[in-house]
Amino acid sequence: MATIKDIADRAGVSVGTVDRIIHNRGRFSADTAEKVRRIMDELDYSPNLMARSLSRTTSCRIGAFLPDAEQDSGYWALPLAGIRRAEADLRPFGLDLDLIQFDRYDPQSFAAAGERLRDGGYDGILMAPLRDGQSRSIVASLDPDCPVVYFDTDLPGERRLAYIGQDSLQSGRLAARLMRLLAAGSEGTEFAVILAPEVSNSHLDDRISGFRDSVDDPTDIIRVAVESDHDLEAFDRTLDGRIDEGVCGLFVVDASAHFAAAYLDRRFGAGARRIPVIGYDLVPENRDWMEAGVIDVLLTQRPDEQGYDGVNRLFRRIFMDEAGAPTQHTPIDIVMRENLKYILPKAKDES
Repeated sequence: MATIKDIADRAGVSVGTVDRIIHNRGRFSADTAEKVRRIMDELDYSPNLMARSLSRTTSCRIGAFLPDAEQDSGYWALPLAGIRRAEADLRPFGLDLDLIQFDRYDPQSFAAAGERLRDGGYDGILMAPLRDGQSRSIVASLDPDCPVVYFDTDLPGERRLAYIGQDSLQSGRLAARLMRLLAAGSEGTEFAVILAPEVSNSHLDDRISGFRDSVDDPTDIIRVAVESDHDLEAFDRTLDGRIDEGVCGLFVVDASAHFAAAYLDRRFGAGARRIPVIGYDLVPENRDWMEAGVIDVLLTQRPDEQGYDGVNRLFRRIFMDEAGAPTQHTPIDIVMRENLKYILPKAKDES
């Protein structure tokens, strides 16, 4: 007797697509449905009527693909909170959400998570495509009828229902303008040093490009692996030869500004000339160093909203056939010590 897998293999689609067509739920193209139903007739496939009668025709499965929550100084706990909030809101209406997490600095972990995503039979996928090449391979392997929403990072040129996240190029430009204001009157010989991770992506590269395109003075880029290996001695050695009294600003393009702040505090101390620091994201350690007066500005991208809105976009597409705008830029919030407590009150359970 033929099985759903037999039909999927013969049709060249996923098991999830066949299941959606049999139960007439979720998204699938008319051509794919016609092909699958023709193969069902050819194989004389007869679904289990009792199982079919018990199936939840108003349910959908969404796979959420993102790094482990504690990575990048706990940044990924923020969008995860939004994803979980959307899950709680939509579960009564048939949402079944599957969380697929990975070590973003380990290509094998990323690939294994991608295989789980590919084989999950999902009706929709929310994805943080951080490793560009691997992410493109994963997307190419997915059911083409399954809608995909990218968040935090876009994947230019790949199919998607939507991208939800920051306009990273504009964010870098804003950072440059703020740095000019902070560094006004500085005697530094360089405008700023840019601190970036070794493992980059288009999202972070756009921040760098926006910053560099908006300044006339030279900038120096330091790529360091502090987030992936937490080797603080190596971090200090790298910065020792590049950060000196002549530098008039430090732009940190990800959530690791607190590492730079701690370095500046260790090396120069409270009595030394202040080097302005601009970074990203309200992770607890960044907030602590801002309260201490070492980090001057944090630009945020509302990651909790990205997670929440991403799940909602997929849910509404699957059930109401709503496409929405292909790009949804989140606001670029400017946080300084004076408004920090109003943006995100300090709380132990915020992650």
